[in-house]
Order: sequence, then structure tokens, then C-alpha cells
Amino acid sequence: MDDVYLLEIRLGRTKWRIREMVVSIARQFRIEKFMERHPHVTLFGPMELLPGVREEQILETIGTIASRYEPPLFTLDRFEKREGMHGSVIAFSVHPSDNLKQLVREIAFALLPLTKSHNAWDDKPEQKWYHVTVANRLDQKRAARVFSSLLETEDPAHPYVKPEGFIARFLSAIRSCIFFRSPHPVRPFLIDEAGLRITMMHGEQILAEYDLLEKCWIYENSRHDSSCWQETLARLRKHTGFELTKPDPADPDDILLIADLHLGHANIIR
Repeated sequence: MDDVYLLEIRLGRTKWRIREMVVSIARQFRIEKFMERHPHVTLFGPMELLPGVREEQILETIGTIASRYEPPLFTLDRFEKREGMHGSVIAFSVHPSDNLKQLVREIAFALLPLTKSHNAWDDKPEQKWYHVTVANRLDQKRAARVFSSLLETEDPAHPYVKPEGFIARFLSAIRSCIFFRSPHPVRPFLIDEAGLRITMMHGEQILAEYDLLEKCWIYENSRHDSSCWQETLARLRKHTGFELTKPDPADPDDILLIADLHLGHANIIR
């Protein structure tokens, strides 16, 4: 894997929630070794560089394209199951914005002459499956059972009612083991996200990240608890208007709704 590269957008604001859901699903269905440990949206690859092509050339090519783009928006939605190159894949579906689809097309056309892609869809960006993997490399039968159980949580005709009392919870856990059903279903959701950085992986390591707000490559401080990442989030808040830098008088026709602030709550940052 040392000679294999992958271009992706790692989740930013939503990473903590998606990560918790992935871990919960993996534990409930005992598929920990198949779960995705770094939730992301793949842009291109896995790939190998063609003879004579240098890493710097690839990064320069990507940076030139990315410099013309704002952070692309996308929405994470319900579960999907598809067959991948190495087995079944269960994932959160992603609805890409036109901006993200155009970015993927430009990157694909630029990198195809410079790389050998291991992804059959890289030369067909119009047909690309946008998703965030929950687990992959699953055998078909196991994937079908897990997926079927997850779909039950999305069915409004079968609302989940938490068992009351120790005995009821104990019996629920036993039934989940026998029938391969989750005792604590993962609820469906709809979450908006913005791609703040384009990450170039080299094997299992981050080679560099292109910051779409700063318009530059970052070669360190890629951890989400780093001061550099916190500065990126601060720039996003100001860029999108979530954090105002000067007064912004309301229009007389505006209707403002303020509710459920949770002021002083420990999880307010999330």
C-alpha cells in the first residue's frame, strides 16, 4: 500500500457524529474489523503514479484546480448497500452539490493521464457513487443481514420503543443476538456538510491537505484537535455567516426563530 494514493474529503463538522454512529453499528453487528475508521468522501483513487510522475506534480495539479473552488457542499442521508471491488459496502448516501460534482470531474480528467487508478469509476465521474463508508469488504450474506436491520430503523411503520425495566432490556439484547437485530437502532438522519480540505493520502498516512478557504497546501497539523484545524473551522463560520464580524441589521420582513439554545450545556460545541 506504500505506493497507493487516495484523494478524499474527510468529514469536518459532522465527523464526531458519523464516527459515533459507525462505531455503534460496528459493535452492534460485530463487524468492527470491517468498519471505516476515518469517514470520508472519496474524490479519486485509489491510484498509483505513472512512471516519471512525481508527488509534487500531482499536488500542483490538484491545487491549481482546487484554488477555483469554495468548500463544496453535500448532504449525508440514509443507508445504502452496494457491491464494491472487494466485497459488499454499507454506507451513508451522499447528495453532492453541483460544485462538488464539477470539482470531481475536473480532478478526474486531470489525474487520469498521470495515474493508474484502481477505481473503475474514475474514468466515469458522471456515474460516481458519492458515499461515506460505514463498513466494507463484507461478504454478501452478512451485509444483507446488517443492511436489512438498518432499514428497519428507517421504517416509520415500525417505530423503536425503548424497553422498560431490566428484564425487558435483557430479553431485547438476547433477541438481538439470536435474530441479528440491533437492540438500539441507529436512527435515520439528514445532515449538511462542507468539504473544508482535500486530503491526499499516501498509504495509511496523510501526505498533505489542501485548505479550500486558505487556498494552500497544509503538510502538518491535520489532526482535528489541532489549533490549525480550529482556525479552519473559525474561518468557515465567518465565511458562511454563522459568526458575524460586524452588526447585521435584520430586514423588517425577516422572521427570526430562536429556540433550544442549550446555553451552558457541555455539548453545545457539538
